[in-house]
Amino acid sequence: MTIDMKNKGDLSSTTFRNKSGAGFTMIEILVVMGITAILVSVGTYWGTGAYKRVALNSERDIVVSLLTKARGRSMNNIGQSEHGVRFVPGEYIVLADEDGDGDLDIVETIESSPGIIVDASDVGNEVIFDQLSGRTSSTGDIQLDGGGTRIITINDEGAIIW
Repeated sequence: MTIDMKNKGDLSSTTFRNKSGAGFTMIEILVVMGITAILVSVGTYWGTGAYKRVALNSERDIVVSLLTKARGRSMNNIGQSEHGVRFVPGEYIVLADEDGDGDLDIVETIESSPGIIVDASDVGNEVIFDQLSGRTSSTGDIQLDGGGTRIITINDEGAIIW
């Protein structure tokens, strides 16, 4: 048995040879670059939208947490006073009567996230919960805007609906 080594290693006889003998054509490269650019731009758009939604939901959770904490402290009569939250541009101010003079004092100031606008004008920019009952006269909606909208509603019973 003999093996014909004459054409072994000769690629000119294979069917895989490109007709021009070169690599990819310019058209093929441009098509691949176009598809890649489209995929990158769509992914960036979706990623940015997802980031904005997460940031907005996180800010809503912070506001709900502050309101819930203030209502709970009022209902539990912590410091024998009312408790509340004031909304000013760029920050949230936690309020309580710390010194017993009947006026609500600033307990804590928390910065709001940049790029998110909080509109609490419907509740008068301040929600104060009554001592022991947790009720409030500051009823209405608190609206958060930034890549979407989230609404937090306060009713006269002091319930925080989000």
